[in-house]
Amino acid sequence: MNDGACDPQGRLGAGTMAYDESSGAGTLYRLELDGRCTTVLTGLTISNGTGWSPDASMIYLNDSGTGCVDVFRFDGTSGAISGRRTLVHIDQPGVVPDGLTVDQEGGIWVALWDGPAVHRYAPDGTLLASVQLRSSDRPHAHSAGPAGTRSSSPPHGQTSTTTR
Repeated sequence: MNDGACDPQGRLGAGTMAYDESSGAGTLYRLELDGRCTTVLTGLTISNGTGWSPDASMIYLNDSGTGCVDVFRFDGTSGAISGRRTLVHIDQPGVVPDGLTVDQEGGIWVALWDGPAVHRYAPDGTLLASVQLRSSDRPHAHSAGPAGTRSSSPPHGQTSTTTR
């Protein structure tokens, strides 16, 4: 497993990648509330960073291997996704989308691995802001959660949730 996040209904979505980062070897899975595991999407390279729009009608997913931030329609009842399209393609050499979070205004924050920056995009893919970091920083996208928790989408193979 590489990265994961819970949908608004509480189901865990988590993606995989091959150790050698083989193209198309990754899969996005969903752990259902009853404990079943469902395959959601195959053909990913490095599944990384997942977030939902404020109204939970859309899901955003980074694939670090392709450099793409994709968006899908999301059915909250079934957890199904459909209508995949690329929202943003990061085409800077050596820079890839990593962690992702969505703010309450619908801004999609994408941490760039070896960027070093965090970009905020509009739901149509327009770049709204870029927060530049020191070159030694590895950005992580965070979002505030209930009761002072903070969830994180750290880089390549790490996940964390911390409390203030």
